[in-house]
Amino acid sequence: MTLAANPVGHRTRDMSGLAHRMKCARISLDLTQEQLAERLGIARQTLTGYEKGHTDPPASLLAQFCDDYAIDPVWLLLGHQPALMVDPRGGAYPDFPGTGEEG
Repeated sequence: MTLAANPVGHRTRDMSGLAHRMKCARISLDLTQEQLAERLGIARQTLTGYEKGHTDPPASLLAQFCDDYAIDPVWLLLGHQPALMVDPRGGAYPDFPGTGEEG
């Protein structure tokens, strides 16, 4: 079993992509499973199953999660990060969001 760091520095099992990203997003939002489940209108046990990768959430729930918390659905579903704008002369545009550089 490999370990993968999540955005808030906790260590978790390297789960299936969607399950891991759902859990990381919830932790980054500083929500408990109980809080998020209530806000999504599902049982905590259901959310636990999604976060452990035992069951897949319906598309409507994923859309609600992304809309309610401004989560990029492409990242949630596929794990892709936003593309970087690259200056043809080399380097990234410093003012473009997502470059990781301060402008």
